Amino acid sequence: MGFLIPGDKIPPWYIWIYWINPLRYMLQGFVVNEAGTSAIGEELLEGMGWSYDGRWWYCYVAVLLFATAASLGVVAATQISWLKR
Repeated sequence: MGFLIPGDKIPPWYIWIYWINPLRYMLQGFVVNEAGTSAIGEELLEGMGWSYDGRWWYCYVAVLLFATAASLGVVAATQISWLKR
């Protein structure tokens, strides 16, 4: 398992991992969706540096990242032949 560190606490040389991690976008979307408008939810979102206003952005990015990975997988599976002739 693991844990999520807020973006402002990550060293600059590792921040790219934070931005390309599809699981972060999914977790962010789930948290914003489930707890976005409650008092506890607002406190949680503020503590992580997230925003309820950007809730659709998280969904778009997660879908885009997974679609890109699936497309690359399909291309690799159809173009790479592991048979030696």
